[in-house]
Amino acid sequence: MFNGNRITSITSRDVLPTKIDTLDLSDNPVSNITSDALLAVSQTLKSIKFRGSNFVALPSALEILDNLDTLDIEGDTFTVSDITASKLAESVLYLRLANIGLSGWPAWLGKFVFLRKLYLEGNTRLGNLPINTFNIWRLELTDLSLSNNGATSVAAVSVLEKLQWLDISKNRLADAMALSFDLIPLGNTLKYLDVSSNILTSEPRLADLRVLTEVYIGSNRIANVTNGAFASTVVSLNFDYNLLTSIPKFLNDLTALQNFSIQSNLISSVGAHDFPVNSRLVSVYLGGNPISYIDEHGFDNVRLLLTYLDLENTKLERLPLALKVLTKLQTLWIPSNTLLVCTCEEKSLAPWIISLPTLRVVGQCGNVDIKEFIGQLASLCP
Repeated sequence: MFNGNRITSITSRDVLPTKIDTLDLSDNPVSNITSDALLAVSQTLKSIKFRGSNFVALPSALEILDNLDTLDIEGDTFTVSDITASKLAESVLYLRLANIGLSGWPAWLGKFVFLRKLYLEGNTRLGNLPINTFNIWRLELTDLSLSNNGATSVAAVSVLEKLQWLDISKNRLADAMALSFDLIPLGNTLKYLDVSSNILTSEPRLADLRVLTEVYIGSNRIANVTNGAFASTVVSLNFDYNLLTSIPKFLNDLTALQNFSIQSNLISSVGAHDFPVNSRLVSVYLGGNPISYIDEHGFDNVRLLLTYLDLENTKLERLPLALKVLTKLQTLWIPSNTLLVCTCEEKSLAPWIISLPTLRVVGQCGNVDIKEFIGQLASLCP
């Protein structure tokens, strides 16, 4: 609402829709909100967002909003008075401060003692936070983002006894052992962890995070992963853009794993026993790897539940005969395989694809659509 306009000022003469609960002023050069401008929505407005405004200070007009629980500020730089912060802190539970140029921890943030969710993103000069930074939210914060802040350590998060969601991506974290140690106190609460786009050369040991279900560790420099690195509770795991040369054996430990992405690594083949026996995998993303060979039994262990398979942009020259056991598959994503050709050697896949009339196949072998070839042209083979 109102985002992407040329609003420079909001006064009491600007009639806001009555009873609105969300006000998005993104991409407006607002520089002034008069003290009575929000009077009509003082009891109903629960969420407000600024981006690209021209405030010198966060408007004191917000102090009238008795039920504001979400304050989202992106790309703006301004001061915040203690009075305004204290009033907003009475109701705000969700606070996002993204790309606002923080170079130190602002004292006024300490006023928001009831926060449940705090997102500090893109403040590249913020760096490492003092160890006692989050003490006031020890029993409050459930969600925290410290993404893209130039940090080399996240030791300060260790005190957060209720934390369930943590994004520490796009920093300069390099010490996997230190990171593992810092996260151990979160073992009974943390469910989501994003540590992608750092400079890790080995995986953090996350086995002590006993309720962890989602892990994103892509875009690092990890070449090997040892067994026992993850708790068996993990359901979704992303290892994209690392340096792995094979499907890691630790998958055998992850008995709950359903979604696994290992795109754009250095994997050249898929063997008969690379996936765990009786795997519960529903989606597998192998695209962007230089895979040139898939064993005919390469997908046997994922046949029970697999519905999505990504083989985009690999080095495959032939359609894998291993596909024919995937009787639950709904999508085969296999475009951009410039070496792939379809020959009569793959005609044995025809009964499989005919048995799956709703299967979506995206990709070509040469100039021929893969699904068309297997379903129709293969019947012309001797």
